[in-house]
Amino acid sequence: MEAHLDVSLAAFLGEPRALVLGGGRTHPFEQGCDELAAIVAGTGVEVEVIDDPGELGRLDHELLVVDAMWWSMVDRPDDPHCGEWARRIDDLARRAIEDHVRLGRGILAVHTAVVCFDDWPVWGELLGGTWSWGRSWHPPFTGVPVHVSVATDRHEIVRGLGDFDIVDEVYCDLGFVVDVEPLAWAAVDGGEHPLVWARELDSGSRVVVDLLGHDHRSMTHLAHHELLRRSVAWLLDRDIVQDGEAAA
Repeated sequence: MEAHLDVSLAAFLGEPRALVLGGGRTHPFEQGCDELAAIVAGTGVEVEVIDDPGELGRLDHELLVVDAMWWSMVDRPDDPHCGEWARRIDDLARRAIEDHVRLGRGILAVHTAVVCFDDWPVWGELLGGTWSWGRSWHPPFTGVPVHVSVATDRHEIVRGLGDFDIVDEVYCDLGFVVDVEPLAWAAVDGGEHPLVWARELDSGSRVVVDLLGHDHRSMTHLAHHELLRRSVAWLLDRDIVQDGEAAA
């Protein structure tokens, strides 16, 4: 994964900066996360990409983006890959994220970000919901498009953005710690499952959770690309310039 900037130069210029955490098992993060970083950079944000959650301790950026799958793997004690892939979020990283939120800075949590940091309940409290082992699930990823319904009247992020079909996973039955008002959702087995929601915390910090984004095809999908672009603008408290209805 590439770093898209010299962070010291960005700080000197006063431009907003984003720290993007990628990496992990079972997903093609190399391509998908770089595509996501390019989307964020395309909004005029200076981007740095990392693939080690241990580096979160130096978070001092205006935006934190997580598109990764780093978790404790305690649900898989016999997995031979635990030694290579299991991660716990250390105290320095926890304090850095808490300070980030206290300062009113934004978080964009994409796809498997809801699986991350399962040993730290605060992460779920910030996002509003996370993957719950033994309960959460998703239908097999078959390459067949899923239909995403969009509530265009609920938030400026999705205003004018119509329903769309996309090849992606649909995460179902997450463990929610607060009531979320979905901006987009998909119907699976007779139930409607939130895919995108936005929150504003008491500190003024803004959070967008986007459960789409399995791979680079999802990131480059016209409607999803537009949704991500708008999310970045809202998280940084910028005006959202609508490109009209995006669909594919």
